[in-house]
Order: sequence, then C-alpha cells, then structure tokens
Amino acid sequence: MLFTFVVAIGVLWIYDKGVANIKNFITSKNYLQLLYGISLFAITGILIVVPEVMSFMIKGFYIEYGMLGLALVLLFHIFKDNSPAVVLSITILYLLHGIYRVALWNSAYSSMQFWNNLFGYKYIWSKLDVKYGLTQLQRYYFNAWGVLSLIPILLLESFDLSHIKLNKFVGYIFYPAHMTLLIIITIILKVI
Repeated sequence: MLFTFVVAIGVLWIYDKGVANIKNFITSKNYLQLLYGISLFAITGILIVVPEVMSFMIKGFYIEYGMLGLALVLLFHIFKDNSPAVVLSITILYLLHGIYRVALWNSAYSSMQFWNNLFGYKYIWSKLDVKYGLTQLQRYYFNAWGVLSLIPILLLESFDLSHIKLNKFVGYIFYPAHMTLLIIITIILKVI
C-alpha cells in the first residue's frame, strides 16, 4: 500500500511539473519548455502503466489497484474543481478497466490473445449469457462499484468545511499511523 502511495505522489508531482512547463511555454514561447512538458506527460502515462506491465514480467509483483488506482488519483487531481468531469471521467475509466479485465482474464496471460480480446468487443459480449450474464459482468466489473464512492465524496464537497482547521501535521501523521496499525493487525492475525 505504501508503494502505491509513493508512486501516486510521484505521478502527481511529474504531472504538475508538466503543467507548469506548458503554462511557462504559453507566456515565454520557449519550445523547449513545451517539449519538456509533453515529455513529463508521457512519463506520467508510462508510470501509470509500468506497475501493470511489471506484474506480467515479475512473478509475485503486485501493486494495489494497479494502473486503475494510479489513474484514479490522477483524475481526482486533474478535475478537483469540476465535479461533473470527475464523475464522467471516473465512470469511463471504470468501464475501460472492465474491458481490460475481460481481455486479460480470458487470455490466460498470453499477449497475443490479450490484444485480440481487448479489441474484439464481440468476444467480451460473448462472455455474457442470459443465465449467468450478470454474474459474469459482476466478476469483470467488480471495481466499478468504486463509482458509488463518488456519492459521499461529492456530498462532503458540498458542505462548507472551511471553519474546521487541523494542524498540518495531522495529514502527515495519519497515513503512516493507519498503515502501521494495519500492518500490526496483519501480523497479529497471522500469529493467531
């Protein structure tokens, strides 16, 4: 989980550097800054996909939520001030991720079969039948339930919470503290 967090922070940092360079290009017309900004966007995309590729290449390598989690963090960051865009982009992301999962799970991790499945939408629909269709759909689109998490997030956003002030170190302490607690619980459960 901590690895996912660190990679997500890196993705956001690189993305923000790319945005800053492109904004500087607009005012200075320095094409090197434009090229650098576009390169940083490409690196952001590569960083999102690399953990998924590594899970194919390195046995036992796994990053929680994989590229879906990293893409979610980036989309929330990009559209932080535009709720309709957040809902639309995340819904589309979950649908695309479901198509990806159908292609992946039914390819037996063969790269050629994966690409055929990914771009063969007939194959995806053939996996859904009348009797077990919803069960199959639920299996492939299980992560799509995450769209429902947008409801409390957007509701909370509608309240004015500006009067609540927390010490800035609360955020820095909370994440490592709750991760430590989860690790301790895991260790205790393994011992029992």
